[in-house]
Amino acid sequence: MVDVIVRPEVPFDQLQARGVELDLFGRKIKIAAIEDLVTMKRAADRSEDPHV
Repeated sequence: MVDVIVRPEVPFDQLQARGVELDLFGRKIKIAAIEDLVTMKRAADRSEDPHV
């Protein structure tokens, strides 16, 4: 699954700087740091994320 950020609660430059690089099927990908993911989940206030 890929999330598309339409209304960024965390500035892109911060996401880029704090992101974590991982290897996925031989390709390097960067994912948001957990702190930034929590910030975005809280801002989205979705019922699917009740424990955030």
